[in-house]
Amino acid sequence: GLHAAKNDLLKCSKNRVWDLMEDFEGFGIKSIPRKENQAADRLAAVGAAFDI
Repeated sequence: GLHAAKNDLLKCSKNRVWDLMEDFEGFGIKSIPRKENQAADRLAAVGAAFDI
Protein backbone atom coordinates (compact mmCIF):
# COMPACT_ATOMS: atom_id res chain seq x y z
CA GLY A 1 0.00 0.00 0.00
CA LEU A 2 0.88 3.66 -0.01
CA HIS A 3 2.17 3.58 3.56
CA ALA A 4 3.50 0.02 3.59
CA ALA A 5 6.37 -0.75 5.95
CA LYS A 6 9.23 -2.92 4.73
CA ASN A 7 10.21 -4.69 7.95
CA ASP A 8 8.61 -5.78 11.22
CA LEU A 9 10.10 -2.95 13.31
CA LEU A 10 8.85 -0.34 10.88
CA LYS A 11 5.43 -2.01 10.77
CA CYS A 12 5.20 -1.80 14.56
CA SER A 13 6.31 1.84 14.57
CA LYS A 14 3.94 2.74 11.74
CA ASN A 15 1.02 1.13 13.55
CA ARG A 16 1.86 3.01 16.76
CA VAL A 17 2.00 6.31 14.88
CA TRP A 18 -1.39 5.66 13.28
CA ASP A 19 -2.81 4.88 16.76
CA LEU A 20 -1.37 8.11 18.20
CA MET A 21 -2.79 10.20 15.35
CA GLU A 22 -6.29 9.44 16.63
CA ASP A 23 -5.53 11.77 19.58
CA PHE A 24 -5.12 14.80 17.29
CA GLU A 25 -7.87 16.91 15.77
CA GLY A 26 -6.06 16.90 12.46
CA PHE A 27 -2.79 15.99 10.84
CA GLY A 28 -1.11 15.97 7.48
CA ILE A 29 1.22 13.56 5.79
CA LYS A 30 3.47 14.63 2.96
CA SER A 31 5.65 12.22 1.04
CA ILE A 32 9.07 13.56 0.11
CA PRO A 33 11.38 11.40 -2.00
CA ARG A 34 14.48 10.25 -0.11
CA LYS A 35 16.84 11.86 -2.59
CA GLU A 36 15.18 15.23 -1.86
CA ASN A 37 15.39 14.85 1.93
CA GLN A 38 18.60 13.00 2.74
CA ALA A 39 18.92 14.46 6.27
CA ALA A 40 15.53 13.07 7.30
CA ASP A 41 16.33 9.75 5.64
CA ARG A 42 19.53 9.46 7.72
CA LEU A 43 17.65 10.34 10.93
CA ALA A 44 14.97 7.76 10.12
CA ALA A 45 17.64 5.09 9.62
CA VAL A 46 19.23 5.95 12.99
CA GLY A 47 15.85 5.93 14.73
CA ALA A 48 14.89 2.60 13.21
CA ALA A 49 18.00 1.04 14.75
CA PHE A 50 16.73 1.67 18.30
CA ASP A 51 14.90 -1.07 20.17
CA ILE A 52 11.61 0.44 21.38
